[in-house]
Amino acid sequence: MKVTIRRVQRHERALFAAPILDLLFSTGPETFSYQFGGRALFDKMLGVSWATAGTLAGFDAAHAAFDLAAAAAAAAEVEPVGVEFGGTAADMEARTVALESAWAAMAAEGALAASELHGVRGRRRLARWLIPKIPEDAYYVDMLAVAPSRRGGGIGRRLLDHAAARASAASISMCSRTIRLCGSTKRSASRRSPAPSPRIRTLMACLPSCA
Repeated sequence: MKVTIRRVQRHERALFAAPILDLLFSTGPETFSYQFGGRALFDKMLGVSWATAGTLAGFDAAHAAFDLAAAAAAAAEVEPVGVEFGGTAADMEARTVALESAWAAMAAEGALAASELHGVRGRRRLARWLIPKIPEDAYYVDMLAVAPSRRGGGIGRRLLDHAAARASAASISMCSRTIRLCGSTKRSASRRSPAPSPRIRTLMACLPSCA
């Protein structure tokens, strides 16, 4: 299996919107269902974020994994089989502010009901305890997911390695939420995962869908 990991380009936003939103939702379906009241509003609001550069889930923050050989063998269009979003503390703060501005614009234009925006903001505030404090000198892996049909093949590990390489090139460390591979940290750690690099600092939270 030859997987290519690269940034998503502006012209690919519409093409990859559906698979990316599926991957994003899989990183925390219970949390997102609570915050957005269901998948429909999640798709509407995160879809705008995906299409808008500079926001928390903007296409320009995504590093996606593509299996070109598998797509060619199946005579299918290439689409992401995994994705990672992250950034430094300053990046994450700026993107969060930009996301709020994009949502406010949606409400002002009538694309989002004021009650929907108010409800999402309130529930997101209540769920802020899930967000760890990000060290200023670190690259933080915020969201990482692999398509269900491709889990167990090491794509998640390759996405993490790719993020770690970028962090190292920028002379910063990398931190992430605690990652549960295939639903079991202990099993995955003993079977597949090498000892963590001393440059990788783990923040205690749970990111379930990145095997």
